[in-house]
Amino acid sequence: MHFQEIFKDSLLRLPKTVPTKKNYRTLIKEMFNNYLGLFEQVDEIAVKIRGLKEERTIKSIISVQQKFIDGLSESLDFYYDGQPAKAYEKFRKTMDQRVRSFKTLQNIREYPKGESFYRIRIKEENYPFNTSEMFHIPFHLRGKVTTQRYSIPGFPSLYLSKAIFVAWEELKRPNLDKFQVVRLESIEPISCLNLTKPEWGDDPMQISAYRYLIIWPLIAACSIRVANPSDSFKPEYIIPQMLLQWIRNNGEIDGIIYASTNINLKTGKALKNLYNVVLPVKDNKDQGLCSALTKKFHMTPSVSRQLLHASASAGITIRSRAENQRIDDKIPVLEIIKGHKSNYSSSELGKLEMVLDSMKTEPIEPE
Repeated sequence: MHFQEIFKDSLLRLPKTVPTKKNYRTLIKEMFNNYLGLFEQVDEIAVKIRGLKEERTIKSIISVQQKFIDGLSESLDFYYDGQPAKAYEKFRKTMDQRVRSFKTLQNIREYPKGESFYRIRIKEENYPFNTSEMFHIPFHLRGKVTTQRYSIPGFPSLYLSKAIFVAWEELKRPNLDKFQVVRLESIEPISCLNLTKPEWGDDPMQISAYRYLIIWPLIAACSIRVANPSDSFKPEYIIPQMLLQWIRNNGEIDGIIYASTNINLKTGKALKNLYNVVLPVKDNKDQGLCSALTKKFHMTPSVSRQLLHASASAGITIRSRAENQRIDDKIPVLEIIKGHKSNYSSSELGKLEMVLDSMKTEPIEPE
């Protein structure tokens, strides 16, 4: 087959679910083998990728990707063998080697000043959270930091979403009257490793698509739905948590951009704003918030649907077509109920987002 046909293969479509008769490690290694098998089926000897100076031979791609996959697999094996320190050391060497050898192929996204993100917290009472309560779990409450996909127990991280809808899905669709939400605005550039699918249209023979393809084994290992949510140990979190640790130690990268495993994108298209961002804390303190992260953001006051209803007049707020279109451009088609598609601006979540986008942000208060 032709090289560009790899990009159409259903194997690359994520997230995936662990089949009933398999476990996470078995699934990942099977996916890795199938991934290499795609390159072995390519008819061309070499391919030219726009944005790269030289052609890449299929043989060299297979060789490089085999080493990358072996490193990830060995890290997983060490962890399963009860040796988390050896697991991380192998993972670190694998990632460092990839960065040293292929720096131009790092899939890094730089957010400029003025970028908006959203964060939700559950609260039944109608008294608004203060800004520090809507940031990461403070250091003196680190005992509340449980294991999450990109969170090591006891180590706070700041989870953000690029749309309120995504944050709502991440919390498993809480009651619309039982959460509060804020908008955070970046006041410094933010650099993130991007684990999401870019838009390449009908032409994947370009550097952005190629970057995604060669980092795909790492993305796949981080994008498996949790098979047993009630279990204390979730193997689906092993690689993501080691990746977060590597980001924390890297120094040049602030966080990770990743797709939600709670949103099923059957089309396999690019995510637009259907993704999350996680930023590990950079401080190691006993009290308060990470000063490095608080310096990167300003935040709106927290709002909720009930608070807005209580404060609004009896009249209906009329939005311009341009305002509605700006919100709809974030999520072109919203399908919360299967078979029922709507504009994001007409949804309760889209309306909340529209209100937050019009609100002024302020510095985050210290804890």
